Amino acid sequence: MMVQDFSECKSEGRALSHEDRVFLKKVNDGILKLDDGHYEIPLPFKENDTKLPNNRRYVLKRLFKLKIKFKRSEQLRNYYTAFMKDIIDRGYAELVPAEVYRGTTVGAEYDSESLNQHLLSGPDMTNGFVDVLCRFHQEPIGVMRDIEAMFHQ
Repeated sequence: MMVQDFSECKSEGRALSHEDRVFLKKVNDGILKLDDGHYEIPLPFKENDTKLPNNRRYVLKRLFKLKIKFKRSEQLRNYYTAFMKDIIDRGYAELVPAEVYRGTTVGAEYDSESLNQHLLSGPDMTNGFVDVLCRFHQEPIGVMRDIEAMFHQ
């Protein structure tokens, strides 16, 4: 589904690697269309039985450091608060009830290990800048779009 939907992004001269094919199979097999029209795609783990480390202490340490930064910089605190309020108001994020997150651990990196190290990267489906400029001149009308909000949904 994904390759067909974005076929214009696929470079004609570039073959997919074995890892790229595994990635696409995992994504295609697990993709769900939600009632609100959004799509949910599973995390494409390299190994099916991936075990991530318990990083609760590290995450709490980062949280406490962030609180210290907020005390030192009212500007940072206001920016961060406004940003979080905005993405919650738009429905891109939601507050997690206390009973749900008490036992859940998340974090960027812990003990030199991150989530991304356990995920397949997938094929490079981005358009090169020169390619975009060339195609931009092929038609009489060009369209641009700010897709900032897409990354938070």
